[in-house]
Amino acid sequence: NLQSKISAPNLQLPSGSVIQVVEASTYTITTTTGTSFVDSNIEATITPSSTSNKILVWASTTVGKNANTYLAFRFTRNGTSLGYLGDLLQFTSDSSWSATQASFMQIDSPNSTSALTYKLQFANEGNAGTAYTQVDASGDSERGRGQIILMEIAG
Repeated sequence: NLQSKISAPNLQLPSGSVIQVVEASTYTITTTTGTSFVDSNIEATITPSSTSNKILVWASTTVGKNANTYLAFRFTRNGTSLGYLGDLLQFTSDSSWSATQASFMQIDSPNSTSALTYKLQFANEGNAGTAYTQVDASGDSERGRGQIILMEIAG
């Protein structure tokens, strides 16, 4: 039987091997006018198979602003911040509409085999106008795509 020849329940892959991949995407525009972090609707859940494995978190979206402001970003795992990913994104000295594609990546060592939900959050650090995710470069009423990919990496 071919299945019994390729089945290996105790197989240990070398360190750095990809164990599983989870992907999710959204076209829902999210906005904020304040400096507190809010969810961008970019999120996915993964359940690691070993406490020694790492999770590579990657997210991409189009961000925009309609005032002289700048945005900050972070990932969270089950509601806990994994630290700042960047600030000053989208800063310009004028108040006109601007949008750009942004990608973020981080390695996490969660030491867990429980379900882990990762989210991309953002804040309007400049506290002026409105900051957006999942927008199109042409304006704040056009939708763009937000995506997150989680990869479990053997430790």
